[in-house]
Amino acid sequence: MINSSIGIVGSVGRWGKNGKPDVVAIQTRLNELMGASRPNLVPDGISGRKTRGMIADFQVSVVGFRSPDSRVDPVGRTIIALNDPASASVWQRMSIPDVPDEDDPHDKPSGKPEDDPKPARRPTMVPRALTDKEIAATRPGGFLRWIDPPSPGGVAVAKAGDVWLAPEGKRQIIHALEYETLQDGKLKPSGIITYQQLTSDTATAKEGVIYRQNREGFVTDILYAGVAHAGKNLQSTKVLIEAEMEFLLAIASANPVVFAADAGLKVAEWTAKNKDSFPKWANAIKLVLAARTILKTYTPTLWDKIVDATLFAAWKGSKAAVAMFGADVARNIPEGMVSDPKKIIKLAGSLLGAIGKSGFNARMTALRMVWAILSTVAVKALTAVPAAIKITAVEKKKAALDLVASLKTAGVALSEKDAETIVEEVARNADKVEEALKKLKAGYEAIR
Repeated sequence: MINSSIGIVGSVGRWGKNGKPDVVAIQTRLNELMGASRPNLVPDGISGRKTRGMIADFQVSVVGFRSPDSRVDPVGRTIIALNDPASASVWQRMSIPDVPDEDDPHDKPSGKPEDDPKPARRPTMVPRALTDKEIAATRPGGFLRWIDPPSPGGVAVAKAGDVWLAPEGKRQIIHALEYETLQDGKLKPSGIITYQQLTSDTATAKEGVIYRQNREGFVTDILYAGVAHAGKNLQSTKVLIEAEMEFLLAIASANPVVFAADAGLKVAEWTAKNKDSFPKWANAIKLVLAARTILKTYTPTLWDKIVDATLFAAWKGSKAAVAMFGADVARNIPEGMVSDPKKIIKLAGSLLGAIGKSGFNARMTALRMVWAILSTVAVKALTAVPAAIKITAVEKKKAALDLVASLKTAGVALSEKDAETIVEEVARNADKVEEALKKLKAGYEAIR
C-alpha cells in the first residue's frame, strides 16, 4: 500500500536520463505495488533489463499500453498510475504479460550488465506455447470482450474457465486481459488471452499445452471456428468440394459475423442447402468480368451506373479487395483471374459476404431484368427494318423506365436520364454488345 506520491526529475527506463535517485524512486515504487506475484527489484539505481521489463509489465497490465516503451517520464500516464493506490490491486490480479525488451546499447548501465534472459516477445495473432516459468506466473482470472451481434447485448465475453471452439479444437480460457490502446488518436480495444488446448485435430496445436495469443488472433479464430468445422463435417460426407470451401471461406473473410451465430453444424447445413447456388453465383461474376472490356468501351454509362454500382461498389469498401486490386476493384482484376475457377469463386464469396445473401440475391435479380431489357433493345436495334429507323423513341423510353424500376427493388438508384443514356448506348452499339448481353442474360436466368 502506498501513502505518498513520488516525483522524478528525468525520465527512467529505456532511452531515459536514468539519474540514480530517480531510478531508485521508480524501483522502490514498483516494489510497493507489485505484490508477491512478481520478483522484487533491487533498488540499486541502475536501469537494467529487470527494471525496464518491470516498467513495461506495469504499462501493459495497469496503464493499458499496447506497445510499452519501458520508460517513466516526469509527466505522463505511467507516473500518474504509479502514484495511484488502486494500481496495486489491478497489477496484482494480472499475470505477467509478454513484453518486449530488446538490447539497447544506449541505455546500458555503466556497471556490470544483468544476465537475466530477455523477456519473451509480445503475443501475436499466432498462438505461442508458454514456458514453464510463464505458466507458473499465470494466475487464473480476467475476461475479454468483442462485438458480436448474435450474443446477448451484442457483446461476446470470454472469461477464465470458459471453453471455446476454435478451428483446431476446444480451448479452455485460463487468463484474459483486456485494455485499450491509443492508435491514430483513438482508443481501440486490445488484449491478451491465455488458454489450454483441450482437443485438437491439427499437428500445430497440441492437446494439454498452454498457449498465449493476442485479442485480434483469438477473436478471429473463434469467429472462423464454425466455418472451419463446417468444412470438415461436409468434406467427411463428400458434400463439400474444394471450390465450395473456397467460396464459404471467402464469405467469412469478407464478413465473419455472417456465421457468428451459426457455429458448427448450422454452418454446414447452410452450406449444404445453398451449395448448388455457389457455381451459379460465381458464374454471374465471371460473366460480368468477361464482358467488362466490351461494356466499358461501348456502354460506359451502363458499367458505371449499373454494373459497378450494383455489384462492385461493395468490393470497394473491402480492405482485402482494395489491397489486392486497388480502388477500382473490377477494372484491376487481371484477365488471368477471370479464367481461374477458384479465384472467381473466392471473389463471388467475398462479394456475398460483403452485402449479405438477401442483398446479393436482390441485385442478381435486378441484373437479370437489366440484361433481359437491354438484350431486347440490342436485338430490336439490329433487326429493325429499315435499319435507319431501328428501335423507336417510345420503346427506348419504356426500356429506360423499366431499368429504373428494376434497379429500385435492389436499392440501386438510377436516374431516368442515365437510364435513357444507357439505352441509347446499347442501341447505337448493338452490333458490338449484343453477344455479350445475350450471354449475361442466359447466365443470370440460371439464378432463380
